[in-house]
Amino acid sequence: MRELNLSKNQFNGSLLKTLLALPHLKVLDLSENSLVGGIPISSSSDEEPLRNLTKLEEIDLSGNTNLAVHVNIPGWVPPFQLKRLALSGCDLDRAIIEEPHFLRTQLYLEELDLSNNNLSGSMPNWLFSKEATLVNLNLGNNSLTGSLVPIGHPQTALQSMIISNNYTTGQLPVGFGSMFPSLSTLDFYHNNFYGQIPMSLCHINRMRLLDLSSNNFFGELPACNNKFEGALPRLLSGSLVIMSLYDNKLSGELDTSFWNLSSLAVLNLSGNRMIGNIHPKICNLTRIEILDLSANDFNGPMPKCSKDLDNINVLSLGWNELEGQVTSNLCKLCPRIIDLSHDKLSGSLRPCLGRIFCDRETIEVDNPFLLIKVILESYIVVEDTRGFTFGTKGNQYTYGFDFSDLMSGIDLSANMLSGEIPWELGNLSHIKALNLSNNFFSGQIPASFANMSEIESLDMSHNELTGSIPWQLTRLWMQEVFSVAYNNLSGCIRNSGQFGSFAMDSYQGNSNLHKMSQGDGCSSSHGSGAGDMPPDGSDRVVDDPVLNAVSAASFVLVFWALRPWFAIQLGGM
Repeated sequence: MRELNLSKNQFNGSLLKTLLALPHLKVLDLSENSLVGGIPISSSSDEEPLRNLTKLEEIDLSGNTNLAVHVNIPGWVPPFQLKRLALSGCDLDRAIIEEPHFLRTQLYLEELDLSNNNLSGSMPNWLFSKEATLVNLNLGNNSLTGSLVPIGHPQTALQSMIISNNYTTGQLPVGFGSMFPSLSTLDFYHNNFYGQIPMSLCHINRMRLLDLSSNNFFGELPACNNKFEGALPRLLSGSLVIMSLYDNKLSGELDTSFWNLSSLAVLNLSGNRMIGNIHPKICNLTRIEILDLSANDFNGPMPKCSKDLDNINVLSLGWNELEGQVTSNLCKLCPRIIDLSHDKLSGSLRPCLGRIFCDRETIEVDNPFLLIKVILESYIVVEDTRGFTFGTKGNQYTYGFDFSDLMSGIDLSANMLSGEIPWELGNLSHIKALNLSNNFFSGQIPASFANMSEIESLDMSHNELTGSIPWQLTRLWMQEVFSVAYNNLSGCIRNSGQFGSFAMDSYQGNSNLHKMSQGDGCSSSHGSGAGDMPPDGSDRVVDDPVLNAVSAASFVLVFWALRPWFAIQLGGM
């Protein structure tokens, strides 16, 4: 027997010694089981059960959380030379990095996965020796500290480097691109790196996934053209598929050459200090699926892209200083999430917005959901907490890359939009969240909203709406959060359907809105009107519990993806 693969079963109990005594075995995969006990290794050659495994090349014990792996025995030289070692999420010997007796004996190791083990100690720079053969390195979800030091010998074989969710710090070496010239995946998410992103990153021309988000990088992004002048990038090459730099302190304007990344499917620059207009050439990103530029200082009008962005699923431009009207070009797109909240948009809403959630099966897409199908050179399994966080139903929810079946919504809150709410919005039958709060909408609530049969959160608070609450809205059985607070509504507060579960703070600030009495009439006696609620929050933006929960962070993209054991396939270039 040359290969033994018993992965993803429900095996429990101790590991049988007989499995480790097959003399011709090359591949041993026991991952994703419930094995307990320990790997029976002894420093005594007479008792060592691995002594016959001279041809072993691959070991994968990942996902056995109670399996103790103690291979770091001083003086022990194993009889095999591994090409692949995967020990993610095991009860791993904590000294495997600090005192790497075992790893130093493996001279031809190509893939090393020690993620999800809470390993401590300094960043193992000793792995990057002159003789190193590593192709894929995954140290994510540990507790590593220290910094990445300059090395004098390029790691030409290394294609994937993941050290996300650690505590490594310091500046990236100036010559980073020369140190790791063949990288296709660089994932340093959620560490403590700081300083400027080095210009040498521009020289890594095979990069497909770049994630430096949730660090402390500052300054302008490197401009890789124009004789190294300008504010922002033609970063790397046209092969880049995922670029995530959110939650740093990056500044400056976006250089127009940045929009020449023709393969880009995910771009997240949210939570930085970027300024200037969003250039119309953003429409050149024809394969973009997730575009998040929220929580910066961009100004000027919205970009007027139409069918150029027909792959887009998430469009998040909120919490900026964007001005002007909501362009009709938006009606030609088919995103699942639209966040234009907390900008300075004005004017009336276009009726055509009622058809933006079109049937994606009718769209011809060369490679839909590229972010799920990124092809690299090998399989790397990473347990990650990144995802899309939306405020809806009064709570924060995080969705993974399959979110298109779980969440769809529009957030236009905290702008200066006015006029009547188009009745055509009622055609959004599959929408789950709609936030129009803190604007200047007038007129009546469209009865057509009763057609939004999947709506879970509907917020129209802090506007100038008049008339009654349409009785047809009582048909919305999926609705969990509803607010029309601080308008000029009148008539009865419905108590049938889901409306019987909504608290009075959903209606406060409407002096002519009254509870339904027992005789199906409205009671206007003292204390029964919604306007008799405490007057706090009479300003347009207030400490309103529903507003805080539903509006303040609605549809803000935290980038990246909850990827419950998300496998990225890195395929040939």
